[in-house]
Amino acid sequence: AKWGLRDIAALHRRMADNNSRIGDVFSSFDLLVTPALPDHAWPVKGPMPPVIAGVQVPSPDQHALFLMPFNYSGHPAAVVHMGFTEEGLPCAFQVITDRNREDLLIQFCKQYEARFQPFAAIPEFPFKGP
Repeated sequence: AKWGLRDIAALHRRMADNNSRIGDVFSSFDLLVTPALPDHAWPVKGPMPPVIAGVQVPSPDQHALFLMPFNYSGHPAAVVHMGFTEEGLPCAFQVITDRNREDLLIQFCKQYEARFQPFAAIPEFPFKGP
């Protein structure tokens, strides 16, 4: 499928709307915290799960559902390691701040790491995952 000028213009309008909505969040909050993934991590060798929480995953980009809006909006974001599952797979959440507030993002990440020490217990390799 070819993209025409109208398609590209519509995409830019949608991105501008997305950016505006995300920006509105930061008029009330300094940080936004979301899951990093819609499910626990899956083994690096794959495959990506075809079903998450009982819902069919329609395309591979849906596995990054919580990450994509901020990749497109230009808001600073960091994925923060929380620990490991019983299978030894990583768990994480995402923190987002308003544009030009990387200082706040880094401060939060440093304080989280100092307080919770998520790297204190790293599983033995190789992981005994599924």
